[in-house]
Amino acid sequence: SKGLTLELSFFAEDGKYCGHLMRGNRPSQHACHGEEAFTAFDWRIAVRTVAPGKCPMRVRVRYKEPENRPPLPLHASHCPHTTSSP
Repeated sequence: SKGLTLELSFFAEDGKYCGHLMRGNRPSQHACHGEEAFTAFDWRIAVRTVAPGKCPMRVRVRYKEPENRPPLPLHASHCPHTTSSP
């Protein structure tokens, strides 16, 4: 999603954790051709426990849509209808 900003925050009161960001593409990714041949469109985020803590880890996900993105339709009648002539 071009222009979409995603923020992940991890909170843990105790324990030690290691984070991994793995960039890559699934085999069915069609956008990685031409100038975009070596661009990673799919990312994996992993958190691994190094020393466990007593409290669970919390994750907060926040996103912000681009300012110039048109709003999504609220219902199907917003889409243009076409009719075929006999």
